Amino acid sequence: MHVWIKVNVFAAVILLALAITSALLFKYGIVNLGLSILGVQIAFGLSALVAILAVLTILVQVVRKRGEGLFTLLAGFLVSFFVAGFGAVQLNNARNAPPIHNITTDLVNPPVFREEILALRGPSANSVDLGEAQQQLHAAGYPEMQPLVVDGAPADVYAVALSVAKESDWEIVVNDPTHGAIQGTDTTFWFGYKDDVAIRVRPNDDGSQTIVDLHSVSRIGLSDLGKNADRISKYLRTLSKQLEQPSTEG
Repeated sequence: MHVWIKVNVFAAVILLALAITSALLFKYGIVNLGLSILGVQIAFGLSALVAILAVLTILVQVVRKRGEGLFTLLAGFLVSFFVAGFGAVQLNNARNAPPIHNITTDLVNPPVFREEILALRGPSANSVDLGEAQQQLHAAGYPEMQPLVVDGAPADVYAVALSVAKESDWEIVVNDPTHGAIQGTDTTFWFGYKDDVAIRVRPNDDGSQTIVDLHSVSRIGLSDLGKNADRISKYLRTLSKQLEQPSTEG
């Protein structure tokens, strides 16, 4: 039993290392995306098995009234449970998010990406254009995705919008206050996925308010697991808060 406890904990640590390493190998361009995802999926699946085996071993030790190795087993269980749990969250996100990677607050006239961003995306990247099928999935999956309409002059709103984009740790590529255009790239922490974001700040038709639209597109992959929509929502919430907009609810 003592040997089995060591094997269980060793397996938990190895699988944690596999999950992290597989992502980092893709992030730094050492392996392709398919191989990276395969490694992560293996780590997620086997971690669930190791967590179950750890629980069963703990139960056997308790029934036999043997306290040896319980703390070690618990530590191994927590590691494998964390890895498997993270995998379960990602799987749930994949099931709930529509299979798209192109999100905007304006489906009719989304902010247009400048050539500076398109050059960075490269010829093999996902298209930044929204096809009819994508628009339908977008409308059904994210009906709440709307532009932010605020009081204040476009120039003032632009200044705050740029500040929020910089605080979001995006790499700002386009900073054009004359045309109300802010564009940049957000790199995810784990896999290092690069998603490009276009912000448009403009007055409404009668010039009484300012409209802020966003367009966020992943460079690779079919589904973004809801990342682009989440990025836009967080950005607009932060921007609204910094502009100190009063609540319009109820």
